Amino acid sequence: MNIVLVDDELFVHGIFEAVVNNFEGVNVAGKFLCPRKALSYIETNNVDLVFLDIQMPDFSGLDFLNEMDRKQMKADVVVVTANQDYAVNVINNKRVVYFIKKPLHEYSIKEAINETREKQELTRQKDEAINLQIEINQKTRELSNVTTQIIQSNINSLSSSYQSLISQINSAISAQRRLNALRSSSSSWYADWW
Repeated sequence: MNIVLVDDELFVHGIFEAVVNNFEGVNVAGKFLCPRKALSYIETNNVDLVFLDIQMPDFSGLDFLNEMDRKQMKADVVVVTANQDYAVNVINNKRVVYFIKKPLHEYSIKEAINETREKQELTRQKDEAINLQIEINQKTRELSNVTTQIIQSNINSLSSSYQSLISQINSAISAQRRLNALRSSSSSWYADWW
């Protein structure tokens, strides 16, 4: 998991990196004091999670989130702030997976990473289920088409056999009528002869 930290306080970078380096499978891909540089980095690199300070000069974490939404960036966000009043402004953002009140602690960072891993796994499973459903629907359509072709072929074959049978029955009826007519005419000839 590639993580980026965006915080204008340099000491937070040191604490964050010391804690995150203890997690297996987690890579601190970047630490940024400037939010705009972080956005440029995220836009061109594979980033799974952003730890984002809200209160920053010139370009706040809220501006950062809005820009991520506008550019349709995929990374999830953990909001990190000393002022929990900002939670109201970000709680409904679909990117925000966790909220940490400063100061940073190992427990809260670990929980945020675990929440993100769970969310990503659920998203992966959901995408896999959607793809399987699409494949099932496609195979069902294919099977339906093949079944329709088989039924149509059987109907055509049965129709042909039925028509042949009707023709044979009509021929037999015609032959029976001729035979009856012949018997009838033969009977009258035989009666006349005696």
